[in-house]
Amino acid sequence: MPFATLLTHPGGAHKDEFLACSVLLALPPVPLVGREPLPGDLDDAATCVVDVGHRHEPALNNFDHHQFPPDHPPTCSLSLVLQHLDLYEDARQFCEWLEPAEWFDCRGPIETARWLHIERETLNKLNSPIDTTLLRRFAQSTRLEPGQPLWEIMRMIGEDLLGYLKT
Repeated sequence: MPFATLLTHPGGAHKDEFLACSVLLALPPVPLVGREPLPGDLDDAATCVVDVGHRHEPALNNFDHHQFPPDHPPTCSLSLVLQHLDLYEDARQFCEWLEPAEWFDCRGPIETARWLHIERETLNKLNSPIDTTLLRRFAQSTRLEPGQPLWEIMRMIGEDLLGYLKT
C-alpha cells in the first residue's frame, strides 16, 4: 500500500485515528497532514486518507468508518487499517484495548460504559497525561514530518504495535 502523504481530519482527535496513523507511519516515512480531504485526495491512492472522507476503499487507501450505519458493529479507523494489513483478528485476540476503543469511538462514552458494565466516570479514570497530551498535540498539528518529535513517537508506537502483532 504505497502512499506519499498521510491525511486525517483537523481538530479534535481520538485514539483510533492517532493509532491508525501511527501504524501507517511505520510503513513509509511520509508527512502527516491534518486537513479535510479534497475530492482528488480520495481518488488518489498516493494520499492515504484516515478517519475522514466518508469512504472505506482500501484499494485507494481510504480508511473512514463514519459512513457505516448505526447498527454496524463498532468499527474504527484503526480497525479498518488493521483489516487491510491482515492483522485485525490478531489484534482482537491479543490487544484487549482494541474492542473498547472501537466502542468508544463509535458509540461514545455513555454506551461504552454501559457495555463494559462500569460507571461513566470510571472511563475518565483510565486516561493519563500520556493520552491527553499526545492526543491534544496531535489534534493541534496541521503537518508532521519525519524528525519532528510527535511524528517520531507515532512511528515508534506504530512499529511496536506492528512488531507485536506480527510476532
